[in-house]
Amino acid sequence: MCHNNWEKYIITKHYFSIQSFLNMKNYLSVFREMVRFLEAHPKVIVEYFNIFPPVSQTIIKTIEEKIGHKISTDFKDFFSICNGLELGWKFKLEYTPKSMSQRHLYSTIKIPSLEALFDTSSLDTLVFDAFSLEEQIRIKPFLSNYQWQLYLQSPAQSTDLVTYLSFLIASHGSIQARSTFFNSLDRLKPAQWQSVWNIDLMALHHFFPQSNEVGGSTSSLKTANMQQNAEKAIRYTPTQLDEIVEKHHHFLSTGGAGGRWKTFHVSGLIFGVYTGAKSSEGQQANFEQKRLSDSSLDTIGLLLPFTNFCALYGKYQDFSEADLRYSLFTDAMLEKAIFADANLEYCDFSRANLRGVSFMNANLKGVDFENCDLTGADFRGANWKGAKFPGAILDKIIY
Repeated sequence: MCHNNWEKYIITKHYFSIQSFLNMKNYLSVFREMVRFLEAHPKVIVEYFNIFPPVSQTIIKTIEEKIGHKISTDFKDFFSICNGLELGWKFKLEYTPKSMSQRHLYSTIKIPSLEALFDTSSLDTLVFDAFSLEEQIRIKPFLSNYQWQLYLQSPAQSTDLVTYLSFLIASHGSIQARSTFFNSLDRLKPAQWQSVWNIDLMALHHFFPQSNEVGGSTSSLKTANMQQNAEKAIRYTPTQLDEIVEKHHHFLSTGGAGGRWKTFHVSGLIFGVYTGAKSSEGQQANFEQKRLSDSSLDTIGLLLPFTNFCALYGKYQDFSEADLRYSLFTDAMLEKAIFADANLEYCDFSRANLRGVSFMNANLKGVDFENCDLTGADFRGANWKGAKFPGAILDKIIY
């Protein structure tokens, strides 16, 4: 069974039917199934997983006598099937560059034994789930009817044990999910949990910074028009491209390197302006709304850092091993272009069409991918440390 179908099966068959488990007999089997899913997932490393033997009725009775109150029935049912539960896992990259260190645990569940739970002088300090040092799930006991609730920060925002345990399975114990869950108790229904805490989506948001954020508005921009103009532009000959590269290198070597790009919008059109560097010799390369897509052009290993490629038409072009650092690629049409092993450090690709692009082993440090269409792009082996992806389309990407 594939991962997506397996996850869907777990959720539809088990996650939400837990509500009908009067004594939670099936909870552990569902939890174990969720852990097996994590262990089989290609982007996950399970660091530890422990289920401890159930507590005896004698110990339950002894603790009730000690505290002078009955333990809530659902809590007794839970500890009667396991006297404590631990799970910790983190995301991994199959092709992890040395410059991208492995991140900390993404998920932690630490439910103590019943004895440890009540090893305190006050019922107000009962910690049911210590998922982080800063935040913990506490118990809010209702001693009049023995029905206890769980809360994160405010007792006013609380939930019952069965709902919380169901949430832990649906969210795979995600640390970040805890606050979202408790802050949306009145509006986030169990039927929505699968889409909110889909593990593949969580992986994307984890590995691709700001990809869960909305990008800037593009409604007033005429990106498509600029790309169409570039497609119709006169094609460069190999000789012309060589001359442009030579003049650009002279420009850089005489003080042209080290500048910054600014973009301006005029009637919906975007223009790039290079500032902060001075050179009176050579000529900076400028491919703004130009066509650089031709099998006769050898762009493999192209050395054009600090170049204006704004709204470039470079569909299908091979830029493998090219050095294009600090260049401007905003609004460019680069569908199925190849940037394998290229140096694209601190380039700006905002709003570019990058569908099917290969970034294999590329240096993407600090790259701006805001509002880019990256459908089907290949990031295997790439280093995108410090890159940002607000509003980016990341469907079917490979990483």
